[in-house]
Amino acid sequence: MKQVFLSYHDIHTDCIKLAKLIKKKYKPKKLILISRGGLIPGSIIANYLGIQDIDVIALKTYSDRKKILILRFLKELSLRKNWL
Repeated sequence: MKQVFLSYHDIHTDCIKLAKLIKKKYKPKKLILISRGGLIPGSIIANYLGIQDIDVIALKTYSDRKKILILRFLKELSLRKNWL
């Protein structure tokens, strides 16, 4: 897999763009951040959207079950209103 290195500026800029898209379509009251690489982007987005209710989760997956676990997790989240 090819590695891509991003600066903080790149991450911040992309997070603000994403937060603006979210703000247009949704009004989330809570954010769930994934601890493996999602804490900084999640806090940038939460700050922009003014969200203070934040949960942090850690996903542990195994290579053969990875897709199934992530899809189940996303399906469960999609059933909850105003969760992003």
